[in-house]
Amino acid sequence: MKEKLAKKIIADLERLYPDYRVNFDLEDADKVLRIEGRSIDLSGILDYGINHHIQIELIDG
Repeated sequence: MKEKLAKKIIADLERLYPDYRVNFDLEDADKVLRIEGRSIDLSGILDYGINHHIQIELIDG
């Protein structure tokens, strides 16, 4: 994933969910997207991925 695309995704998600902390670990082989917040709108995040042709998977942690 390119840094430009990662920045766009972060900006989009921060605009949609201003109370979330959003970042990417582009150094990780899996290009991990991390989202932190009180109550995460998981279906909204997954829908964002589908609508933008981006694979987003939940990692239980």
